[in-house]
Amino acid sequence: MTAHLIDFQRLAVYEAGALLVTLLAFPEASDQMRGDVHASLCNYALRIKSAIEPDCATLAQPIKPLYALRSERDCNRDLRPLLRRVRDRMIAGRMAVAFLTGALPGQVLKLPQGLTRLSINQLSRLVLDDTGFTDPHNVDSHLAAELAGRPSGLGHSGLSETNGG
Repeated sequence: MTAHLIDFQRLAVYEAGALLVTLLAFPEASDQMRGDVHASLCNYALRIKSAIEPDCATLAQPIKPLYALRSERDCNRDLRPLLRRVRDRMIAGRMAVAFLTGALPGQVLKLPQGLTRLSINQLSRLVLDDTGFTDPHNVDSHLAAELAGRPSGLGHSGLSETNGG
């Protein structure tokens, strides 16, 4: 198992958050891809902070030029698959809650309205509206493809990786 440690002494809060989201969304991606997604998330965080706090955009503060100089096109390219992956993981989590609730000792499983039994096919119908698909079998195969990725190492500034047993 690989453990990732985020060094909060070396990273701004938005950088650490962007790094965490990147690792969760792209555990199997190359260092280059994760670096691009991380930089685009940092760019987005700085833009949002400036929109919420207009004075922030004019204050002198340390930021990495890489974040400020990312083109909107590159950011959109990097964040599009991120949004899809976050959506897919939220859907998978919603489906998993039914299984986890059923596994708790002393808990009586209460199926969501419209389900007759606890199965992947039935749960796929439950989240059909969230996915944008019209066929529950597409949900099954799409989520299975998402979960088939293999984690790999990450060498990134502010992050160290350790291997445990």
